[in-house]
Amino acid sequence: MKIASFLLSFALISVTQGTAFAISKGIIGDDSRVLSHDPKVGRLHDSSGDAGCTGTLISQSCAVTAGHCISTLYTIQFNTPENSFRGPVGSHSRDTYTIDRKTIARENRPATDEDWAVFQIQKHKPVSKLERWFASHFQKNSKIENYPMSEGYYPGAIQGFYEISAAPNSPGEEITITGYGSDTNLKMDRTQRSAEGKLLNISLRLSPFALLYDVDTTSGTSGSALINKKTGKIIGVHNAFLRSYNMGTSINLATRFQDAINDCLRRENSN
Repeated sequence: MKIASFLLSFALISVTQGTAFAISKGIIGDDSRVLSHDPKVGRLHDSSGDAGCTGTLISQSCAVTAGHCISTLYTIQFNTPENSFRGPVGSHSRDTYTIDRKTIARENRPATDEDWAVFQIQKHKPVSKLERWFASHFQKNSKIENYPMSEGYYPGAIQGFYEISAAPNSPGEEITITGYGSDTNLKMDRTQRSAEGKLLNISLRLSPFALLYDVDTTSGTSGSALINKKTGKIIGVHNAFLRSYNMGTSINLATRFQDAINDCLRRENSN
């Protein structure tokens, strides 16, 4: 048992101690990911502006991702446009937000698969009259009327957000994962895509916080929320691939994750 524990720890550490861009390469069979446009899911960027992981809104200003994605927690972009032939294109400035790094709470323990992060996003400045006029005339489907001119705004007020579920989960439940995974095709690389599948197992002996599933992911999907298809609520975050399945951290099983979520929501409500 000690040997098995060591091997699992080594396998997970080997994919989580590198950069946030070299994890979760879990295509199980054929790639079932399809293009999606979920406004509540954002692309995380590092201090140099490079895309890395995925974050999902859980309130007006709070979001969740994976703990090993710490290097990408500088900005988050929503409503990302189509890629150019060179790869990802940045979102409009009104959909790009700064992350308050002082608010980041996280764990990154690959041996037990307790790999999560909760963070708060800073308020965006109001849009200008000129920007609203230009968007309404020249930017198709901009929804510029949703962006206030008189005061700043948080992303959840514009994009909406998911509710959290800390209820127990069972094998066989259907889930959806939406994220900004990598691809060898630059036109598809780090674009938002979704895939569906089922929970396979819960809380392994060596990974007590884990949810195991057969949903396709690639590097960059790290931190994506696990959405229960029946309830539409977040039950965990994706963080790793191990052999023939993908793995994420359960909100139900990780009480520190629950505490960090509640702390962020309380902080938001107190402001």
